[in-house]
Amino acid sequence: MDNCIFCRIAKGEIPCEKIWEDRDFLAFLDIHPTTEGMTLIIPKQHLSSNVFHNEDRDVHNLISAAKKVSILLEKI
Repeated sequence: MDNCIFCRIAKGEIPCEKIWEDRDFLAFLDIHPTTEGMTLIIPKQHLSSNVFHNEDRDVHNLISAAKKVSILLEKI
């Protein structure tokens, strides 16, 4: 979607401080964190902002990506 800020970040149109990415997801630092190192994980394909409105496989893949990023951040 052209007006979705997260789609624009995923496409590289808006810069971000990347932590991790794969073919389907991108993890980056929040520009207004509430805690040090606050990281956002977004799908590279536009999905509903309400996670429960997405297909089960999309939710599963998002949680798997979050687990990978969590393990990575624990090592820092």
